Amino acid sequence: MQVTDDIYESGDGYLFLTGGHHEVAAYMLGAKQPSAASRRAFVENQRQRAEWCAAQGIRYDMWVFPDKLYALRDKVPELGDLRSLFLQRYRADPGWIADLPVQYPAERLERQPRFMTIGDTHYSPRGEIEMTSLILERLQPGQGEAFRREAGAALTGQSSYLGDLGRKLAEPRRETLKVLEAPLVPFTQVKNGVPGNTGTLILIDSPEARSDRTLLIFGDSFFRVMLHHLAWGFRRIVFCRTQYFHQEIARALRPQVILGGMAERYLADCLPDGARPHFLSYALLSGREMKPDPGFAELFAGFFDQRALI
Repeated sequence: MQVTDDIYESGDGYLFLTGGHHEVAAYMLGAKQPSAASRRAFVENQRQRAEWCAAQGIRYDMWVFPDKLYALRDKVPELGDLRSLFLQRYRADPGWIADLPVQYPAERLERQPRFMTIGDTHYSPRGEIEMTSLILERLQPGQGEAFRREAGAALTGQSSYLGDLGRKLAEPRRETLKVLEAPLVPFTQVKNGVPGNTGTLILIDSPEARSDRTLLIFGDSFFRVMLHHLAWGFRRIVFCRTQYFHQEIARALRPQVILGGMAERYLADCLPDGARPHFLSYALLSGREMKPDPGFAELFAGFFDQRALI
């Protein structure tokens, strides 16, 4: 049932983003195609990022987060033959490079409603734990399973949640989610206070993490909601809300691991990394006041080599 121009409801009450700026259903049904420029930009970005990181001795992986509409397509068969935008238009493209470090964990999410929220485009806390465990396991075998066990045992709290789709209905629809009673490890998190999303910089210091490694993330909200989980495995985390790979940040931070990430629905709008501004200029480009959290300046000074931020 179509409940708004952009939201579809399945027979059992799950809400799906089908329209909006990214025209999710149109791309999955083949009514729209991503441009050759977008497909080429994605592949070239990943090739160049992997080569640069290898030259610096940094581990790099890109994660494309499967869309809820594709993962739970069995709930809405009446919409038609929904196919993965990534698998059909990017990985199957003749220009794809076989050994790119790109992960697309659709097989772990397909037909798994427990990993999805009812009224949000993002994954449920169980889904966040599953994704975090996959990431940690790929980086260090054994660590992902250890995290999954510990986080799963702590998933005993409950929270009333209003998702990004549920809040768009004429009568907002809340749901109850199982959540962690408390973070698995204590950590400090501070933000730079950039208005909006793009240009957000989040710093995490996790003194009881399972390693002393530093993680740098270039991504969107799918990674942002997992930061408190990733603090279990990394002493320092820097999250940059951007679609680009910013070498200036990587040089100044000197992380052991860099992860890129994007929601599948953003794929059709890929731009080459060469189009990026300096990451720290986003605050100026917004034209609005930046209000960093208390303690941000001190942690920023401790994390980054200021002379390398050029």
